[in-house]
Amino acid sequence: MAESVAGGWTVATLQPDEKIPDVYRVTVTGETEPNGEARVLSLHEDTVVAWRLVPGRRLNDAEWRELLAAEAAEGAYRTALALIAVRPRTRKEMERALRRKGYAPEAAEACLERLVRGGLLDDAALAGRLAAYRVTGQRKGRLLVRQELLERGVGREDAEAALAGVSEEEEREAALAFARKRLPQVRAKSALERRHKLLAMLLRRGFPKSLAREAVHAAMTEVSQTAGGGEEPDR
Repeated sequence: MAESVAGGWTVATLQPDEKIPDVYRVTVTGETEPNGEARVLSLHEDTVVAWRLVPGRRLNDAEWRELLAAEAAEGAYRTALALIAVRPRTRKEMERALRRKGYAPEAAEACLERLVRGGLLDDAALAGRLAAYRVTGQRKGRLLVRQELLERGVGREDAEAALAGVSEEEEREAALAFARKRLPQVRAKSALERRHKLLAMLLRRGFPKSLAREAVHAAMTEVSQTAGGGEEPDR
């Protein structure tokens, strides 16, 4: 978003933005621009103060390019805050979103670093929350959760650490809850077919095979005992 300017630039006016708190609209004119063309920059008040941007302030070519870069980074940051307000994102997801919105790589990277410094982007913490919710809330197994974390851009080390925070007992309970919920929906001609279909559902849900088998056995035994027939035979 930087421009190459042959001549100097001068700050013409400075006004608070009526829609964005703490942001000023800074009008800058270029001496070599046709008809004295002006540019209006949206800059945070901290930038305005740091640069001492007051009417009459002159900027050389290097300063102008640096100020444009600062505006782009600030715009990316405001966009990122709005995205985070909708839902938390990983660094990779935020980078992709900023690129889609047209921000240059330099502006996006400056924004990402600022978000990380401020604790607004934390892949490890987000991965931990997602892993716990996916298993206990959505009843998914760790194999599927790992895949989902990696697809969202979480590093493998952070993904493994997040999954380590989910106990085997929590995953076992999730598998059994899923099996109990789905068993009545399974249509089969025999108990063996029903068992195989339910096992396949659990495996697709990302549960390890041993846990999936255990959950199927427990769920089918509960149903059979409730009906008064003991453990359902595989026939």
